[in-house]
Amino acid sequence: MKSFFILFMTALALLTILHGTIWSAGHIEYMFQIEEDGSATWIVRQTTDSQVSLDTLAEFQNKTINLVEGVKNTTMREMSVSTSSIVLIPSGSYVIVEYKFQWLNFCRVENSRIIVDDVFQGKDFFAQLYGEGKIRMSYPSKYVVETVLPAPFERNDSISELGWPGTEDFNDGTVYIVLNEKEFGSESWGILTQNTIIIALGATVVIAVLLMGVYLFKRKNKASKTVQLPKIQGIVSDEERILKLLQSSAGGILQSTITDQCRFSKAKTSQLLSDLERRGLISRYKRGRDKVVLLVEQKKSGA
Repeated sequence: MKSFFILFMTALALLTILHGTIWSAGHIEYMFQIEEDGSATWIVRQTTDSQVSLDTLAEFQNKTINLVEGVKNTTMREMSVSTSSIVLIPSGSYVIVEYKFQWLNFCRVENSRIIVDDVFQGKDFFAQLYGEGKIRMSYPSKYVVETVLPAPFERNDSISELGWPGTEDFNDGTVYIVLNEKEFGSESWGILTQNTIIIALGATVVIAVLLMGVYLFKRKNKASKTVQLPKIQGIVSDEERILKLLQSSAGGILQSTITDQCRFSKAKTSQLLSDLERRGLISRYKRGRDKVVLLVEQKKSGA
């Protein structure tokens, strides 16, 4: 039993190293999710000391509005900022701040193609936000990358994501990324070949777990004892994840932010929040097209 637990934890650690992000003070990461209509959801993650003064929502909104207006004048295309929000996530002695905003008409859309280029032609694009940082771009799964300049440092077509180590790659104004709607099945082989290491590691872990399971099963049978599967402690339910996220915030959180943070679908988030609301643990009220979610105890303390 002990050997099985050690094997499981080792496999989990290896997968975490492959996919995880190590945060440190001063770390900045820009993430933008391209939508089919050409809009983009931007999230700026800033890891900082809890004593450092942070931007207010009004200050952040001014930054994004000024940035988009400048790009609008440069590209001569209509665009605007739709919604903005700030979420604070405690992380040990640091605080992870997530600045989020919706950029309407961020890309050019031409028939079945989405083009990301002219928005980065202006000077000091990222300096108008929070300076140097890592960049990650994701896009709809029904699209395939046709052209990408500058060449990404990381590319994972299986999750439709590109990554660059720093914003300096975007500062020379030569960004040209073209996404094209793909045909069914055209990317299957490419996905397999680009994820060989992850697939091999996953297969090794699965085989090792199966072999250990067979060994334990046979040993228990020889001793004429009932086979009991090991219980893994520390698993947090989806409702608890939502409640912990609400407890870590100073106030309410947008429902769309909960969807992003917990990596749920919109339908699952809505169902979970409805259950929590019926149990009297949370309350919600509309704000524009979204909803603000509050813990009932937060609502009482703010009354």
